[in-house]
Amino acid sequence: MSEKKNNHRPREGGDDEMLSRKELSGWLKVCMGAIDRYCRKEGLPFIKVGRRVLFRRGDVEKWLGGRSNGGAAVVA
Repeated sequence: MSEKKNNHRPREGGDDEMLSRKELSGWLKVCMGAIDRYCRKEGLPFIKVGRRVLFRRGDVEKWLGGRSNGGAAVVA
């Protein structure tokens, strides 16, 4: 019997991997409200498919890289 391949989802961890809000909040270790705020106010890139909001891992990594302060301490 042949084994079925799951071709509808790219390999885990790849740049094209699509993440749900819940998956992204777990990956970034922030609440889902923070994910919503990042989308609304801070330009976190997302894709809307019907009512679902999805995030491409590579886009999120680029967005995070653009927010880096090079390890410098932030003084408020």
